[in-house]
Amino acid sequence: MDKFCKNCGAHLNEGAKFCLACGSAAETEPAQQVYAPPPKKGLPKNLLLIIIIAAAAVAAVLIIINLPGDKEAPAADEPPPVVVEDDTDEDNDDITEPEPLPEPEVFGPFDAGRTFRDGLAPVKMDDKWGFCDTDGKVVVPTLYDEVRDFSGGIAPFRLGDKWGYVDSAGSEVVPAKYDEAYSLNEGFGTVLLDDKAGFVDSAGTELTGMKYDKVYSFTEGMAQVRLDGKYGFVNSSMTEITPVKYVNIGDFSDGFAWFIFDDKWGYIDTEGNELLYGVYDSVNEFREGMAEFRAGDKMGYINTEFNEVVPAKYDATYPFMDGMGRVDINFKSGFVDLTGKEVIPLRYDYASSFNYGLALVWSGNEGGFINKTGEKVIPFVWDDEMRSAYFIEGFASVAIGGIWGFIDTEGNEIVTPKYEETGDFCEGMAMVGTGEKYGFVNTEGVEVIPLIYDKASDFNEGFAWVKLNDKYGFIDTTGKEILPLS
Repeated sequence: MDKFCKNCGAHLNEGAKFCLACGSAAETEPAQQVYAPPPKKGLPKNLLLIIIIAAAAVAAVLIIINLPGDKEAPAADEPPPVVVEDDTDEDNDDITEPEPLPEPEVFGPFDAGRTFRDGLAPVKMDDKWGFCDTDGKVVVPTLYDEVRDFSGGIAPFRLGDKWGYVDSAGSEVVPAKYDEAYSLNEGFGTVLLDDKAGFVDSAGTELTGMKYDKVYSFTEGMAQVRLDGKYGFVNSSMTEITPVKYVNIGDFSDGFAWFIFDDKWGYIDTEGNELLYGVYDSVNEFREGMAEFRAGDKMGYINTEFNEVVPAKYDATYPFMDGMGRVDINFKSGFVDLTGKEVIPLRYDYASSFNYGLALVWSGNEGGFINKTGEKVIPFVWDDEMRSAYFIEGFASVAIGGIWGFIDTEGNEIVTPKYEETGDFCEGMAMVGTGEKYGFVNTEGVEVIPLIYDKASDFNEGFAWVKLNDKYGFIDTTGKEILPLS
């Protein structure tokens, strides 16, 4: 006969003394002739209690171990914090931080622009200035209130009321600290701070200290300096080659500079030696190896060996250009050559200086271009003789009735007067315009860049800036826009 536990009703094996289900003593009773439910599944109560107590103890220990002190527990909806084990040791010294992502490249068009110098052009965006390269990419960020041209690898910039220098990579080699700063010339820039001036080099290093009242740009390796109302010179080593004592001085030219001291004139050489001091009543700078001098009320020319090539016999003399010097007597003009010979008689009411072998002269109402023998080779039939007097890159602007064109040195009209405005030829291109739209012609007179722009500059370093619809960009000599403006 089957036996069942009186305590839990589980089936008991034959001869069992304890119930395997609940652990109670095997007090049995005969099976009833009624439905008995199946025995309940599960752990014995005593074993279940032991497991619950053990689990609670373990949980308590874990809570105590991981108690965060004064740290707040993460919110229920936040992911658990990531724990990173610090296994740093001496072998990890070579681990480097990841490099930052590069700044996004910035291109035009721009709100304003200026001519290229040293391959970079000043450009303006959102009322701030920077520089772009010949691809139109901004390489010096537009951060500055004002900039000046690049020279020697750096350019002056202004932030607020102070100036500094930035290089072509956009690094500020000199912070904004000066009251004024100017582009380098012959490798040196002039700076002003608290009413004192000095020089900096391309690294931004101050070379003389801020000790002068004013300094000037270098010419032929020499620069004028002024202190307490007197002038002197420093060389490229920043050595004063003369005392700062002169009332006035000129720039070096052909190796010499004129000076005035105690109301007497003379010359200084590159060693600081004074030459011809007090010999003449005045002297001028040398051009093409010749300089004008005045003795009494007459003028002549000396050469760089200080020989009088032309004695003082003219009422006026002018600087040599293209191997010829203009001279005047009684308001009539002629020319002398480098030997001092009067090769063109003084018979003109007006004469320009020579260039490209030609000079524009007038006698009464007749004018024209003469060559160096005095022969009139181009009759002048145009207006505005003053502007037309000089050839640039072999071409001169000429006008009829206020409409402009170009002639060459043979007098040929390469561009028949038809424009309201013309610029000078630069790098084989000249700006032409109607007053509202601008383009360019080449040296053959061909309008290679149509008149579609609102403004345009001369070409320099192969590019000209142009304006269209209030935006600025650059074009090359083929008319290709570096960045589309339309």
